[in-house]
Amino acid sequence: MNHIISVLVENKAGVLAKIAGLFSRRGFNIESLAVGTTDDKSISLWFQAVRRIQNFDTERAIERLTYWNANTKSVEAKLYLYILHVLIVMDGSIANRTIAKDLIIECSKTAQPLGNRHYSIEWYGKGKGMMRLKNHRLLGKWEEEFENQSNLELVDGQISSISGPGHGFIEMNCGLQVFFVPNRGYSHPYAKGRDENKKVKFFLAFSYDGLRAWSVRDA
Repeated sequence: MNHIISVLVENKAGVLAKIAGLFSRRGFNIESLAVGTTDDKSISLWFQAVRRIQNFDTERAIERLTYWNANTKSVEAKLYLYILHVLIVMDGSIANRTIAKDLIIECSKTAQPLGNRHYSIEWYGKGKGMMRLKNHRLLGKWEEEFENQSNLELVDGQISSISGPGHGFIEMNCGLQVFFVPNRGYSHPYAKGRDENKKVKFFLAFSYDGLRAWSVRDA
């Protein structure tokens, strides 16, 4: 039986020989090798794989993504790096808050040419560590998920500002700002001059452009 295996490694001398030797010692025959530099697709595939490993160390993932962020122009590295720092902040590490804010800004600037930069790619859900992240492909219809909450978890916050019907911000309890559309509240719209400082609950999503709140409702 033939298998295709994708491996991400540091670009150092001797790495390819070590990989070939690893398979050879276990009696596996390598029919062909395709080698290339790390790009957005490979980083995304790597993250989709490690996020499903039970108890995979978040700090290990951050270390790898930090390396790629420093040595490539990958927007995917910036996206998942800021997401992991946000998760750490939400778990109580205020020391990571400034790092998370800076990475969100960096990711947003890098993603300016992308047509889907506002799209909610990852969502905050039930679980621990990286297992909290739910990819948009797994959610099905968002409206149904908002109702039954089988995968997602509501987040607490307070409306910090409303500029108009289509633009506002909610401050999470951890101090990070989340964009929302005031006119699309879960049960009613939110208005400038009336609803600032109101405590709310919402579903948190991650986009290239930053944090986004969906299905905002009164706490």
